[in-house]
Amino acid sequence: MLFLCATNAGAITGTDSTAIPLQPAWELTLERPIKGIALSWRGDCAAVTTEDAVVILDRTGRVLWRWDFKRTNRYMVAGRVAVSPSCKMVAFTGDASYRYTWIVHRSGHRIPIRTGVTPLGVAISHRGNLVVIGTSGNIVRLFTERGALRWKWALTAGCCVYDLLFSDDDRAVVISSGGGGGVLLVDREVKWTAWFQTIHASRDLKTFVGTWEPPHGPGFGHVTVLDQNGKELWSRISSLPGAIISPSGDEIVAWVDQKQDPTKDDDEQEGSLQVISRQGQTTGTLPDGRPFSFSSDGRRLLVMKPEILECMDLSGVRLWSIHVDDYPTLALMEDLTVILTCRGDRVSWFAPRN
Repeated sequence: MLFLCATNAGAITGTDSTAIPLQPAWELTLERPIKGIALSWRGDCAAVTTEDAVVILDRTGRVLWRWDFKRTNRYMVAGRVAVSPSCKMVAFTGDASYRYTWIVHRSGHRIPIRTGVTPLGVAISHRGNLVVIGTSGNIVRLFTERGALRWKWALTAGCCVYDLLFSDDDRAVVISSGGGGGVLLVDREVKWTAWFQTIHASRDLKTFVGTWEPPHGPGFGHVTVLDQNGKELWSRISSLPGAIISPSGDEIVAWVDQKQDPTKDDDEQEGSLQVISRQGQTTGTLPDGRPFSFSSDGRRLLVMKPEILECMDLSGVRLWSIHVDDYPTLALMEDLTVILTCRGDRVSWFAPRN
């Protein structure tokens, strides 16, 4: 499972690091600012969208194929993007001014899909035969790779669907951000939905961690762990709600406030980055940072700090780091063997080896 993410370091201020700083294996400067990036499931290629084109690159940065869409349609807009495992198909969204998502095949077959509201998120299944689209109207649509609509669902929780992921067996779609989240089965059954700003799932979809913080006014954020039916197992108060879950679902890493019974006057809370079991027991404390992602083996994790993406093990030993912007756009392999970043018009390919 791959994911494209945008995040920031929030209130974390420490930038000290003993990790080994990595340099990109290659970098490529494109003609226009980059709008979206994605990696194929096995990391064989990357897709990049700009103001004018969608470009597919191989592991060495060589252009496999591209579509310069602005040459024929000056109204087209490209944003978030997904690429198939074969690297022969991409899907990319427009924006509020251009409410189309395109499915584009290397063979030249191009399929526009119009939505009545802004398209926000897109993902391609591991077999490359399905495309799922999320919108600002809290609607999820599932299509075949040829653009045939399989189903359309209006969710009752949340407002906008940004990040979507297919499960490893392609039987479910996990909605992981946008003011609501949950699990939709590809055969059209809604397993459950809930009101969270982010949701991360274990590989078997039996454990989830959701985060929420009040967008305006008073209140306290929280990190909540759920079972396969969306039932709460436990919750923690967090002034910097951010959490990830190991592939097995046995461990959650989250920022947790020291004071778990705050009053309305407790605006600024001290806390720590904790490793917590599925049962809710704290088993360790890690160096400060915002949790970003676990590796597929569950032995390492990525933590975001101001302008630093850092890899460490579960005992807190720092392994390596990558310099990033304060609000980075990243795409990565689950085993952390490839990490793609972009800055302005430049895309960088990192190949960490642990």
